[in-house]
Amino acid sequence: MLKEVTVSLALPDDSMPRTLFWERFLAALKSSPRYVEDPDQADFLFPAEDVSFETNWPRFGQNASAFVRGGIDVECWSAYIAEFVKLPQRLCVVNMHPDFRLVTLMEGLRNMVVADVSLAGWERAVNPRTISMPALPISVGTPGFDRRVVKGSFRGALSHPCRRELAKLHGKEGIYCETAEGRAYVGQIDAEAGRQDEAFAMLMRASEFAFVPRGDSLFSYRFLEAASFGAIPVVMSDGWVLPFDRIVNWADAALHLPENQVPAVSGILDKFSEARCHEMRIALTEAWYSRFSSMEKIVEGLCQELDLLYPLTECY
Repeated sequence: MLKEVTVSLALPDDSMPRTLFWERFLAALKSSPRYVEDPDQADFLFPAEDVSFETNWPRFGQNASAFVRGGIDVECWSAYIAEFVKLPQRLCVVNMHPDFRLVTLMEGLRNMVVADVSLAGWERAVNPRTISMPALPISVGTPGFDRRVVKGSFRGALSHPCRRELAKLHGKEGIYCETAEGRAYVGQIDAEAGRQDEAFAMLMRASEFAFVPRGDSLFSYRFLEAASFGAIPVVMSDGWVLPFDRIVNWADAALHLPENQVPAVSGILDKFSEARCHEMRIALTEAWYSRFSSMEKIVEGLCQELDLLYPLTECY
């Protein structure tokens, strides 16, 4: 029988910077029925302080505004991590910054699980004690089953070659790809205030499929944004492990295409019948509401992944 793990916090330190993301995460963790006050009684410990470095949520491009205490301090972060990994219990670290590759750094620590926002398949192969952590959507919609008039869409910056290939398809066979510089969103979207780019929201509501091409990193905020609007994600990011892949069967709810298939994407989408799209939207909506629609759901999903990883970990 699968063990349902319990969780707690370790190493409080008021000198550590903290983001709004981590405040929300801590609140959800403490409200979970899996949470226990005594760290010695928990199966997994999370750092009591913020090592996630999630600086784009809830306001894209306004990194300083993401912090509720302090600011980016890599030295402080490194010192805290060094102390945390010395603990003998089973540990879990959440990393929301794609440039910090804790997955490979923690490879030899059998008591450590890393939940990473931009997890690559090769990193999972090197370190199986890993979880693909979802990036919180910044623009959030409501899934619906109304008729969609756009076959597939993308709106964003051309920060990667596959995005530039997508842009070439604009206006062809029901494909809509609109270029928008990342800096254009700064100050315009705010997940906490519910302020979003209305042009993006309208496009999501009208789209059967939403293209989720990689940018500077493997992961994309657009993945769960598309899910929240009920637009079936078409992921174009070679090697990215999709969020909570052990407990969500993404084959039923999304497509994951090789980046070199972008020029052929229109023909690929044409093979999906109306009935098949409806089935996928049902699965996508169920995944959104059950796993990702709140921080509490995300924390429980993370704990369910820890349930599965428990046999691969050991106390020191």
